[in-house]
Amino acid sequence: AVARSTKLPIILYNVPGRTGTNTTPDVLAMVQDVPNIKAVKEASGNIAQISELCARKPEGFRVYSGDDALTLPVLALGGHGIVSVGAHVVGKEIKQMVESFATDPAAARKIHQRLIPVFKALFAYPSPVPVKYATSLEGFDCESVRLPLVQLTDAEKAVVKTALAGRLVGN
Repeated sequence: AVARSTKLPIILYNVPGRTGTNTTPDVLAMVQDVPNIKAVKEASGNIAQISELCARKPEGFRVYSGDDALTLPVLALGGHGIVSVGAHVVGKEIKQMVESFATDPAAARKIHQRLIPVFKALFAYPSPVPVKYATSLEGFDCESVRLPLVQLTDAEKAVVKTALAGRLVGN
């Protein structure tokens, strides 16, 4: 109903961990006739489901990874890219990974492997606290959070800092 009420392009949001519901490939098949539904941010974490979705998607429909750590596998299954949290601080590297995948999967894999510690650190504590801290390291005044969230401890900050420093190895 929302998609039919506008002419704007729509990206569906399948993030069961945030929404409490999973949009299955069968459900997505039911909305394929709505012309302005153009894509899905798929963050179910279920590789079998993502594989089925990529196999069943109509021409022109895009499947975007909604989980930074699964971007490379989603690309391998026929996905198009990512709606990313990590791109706030490692956007250039994620772009390189996505763009190199089609022509040089080994290079994409190396970038992915280098970024895994960053993704782990950014999701090791309640979101968006780690990414706000990481972005503050880039010079943005955005580290503060509101309750019920709390800022990272010094030890937690060290985990994020170490992961970000490690991404530069092998560039």
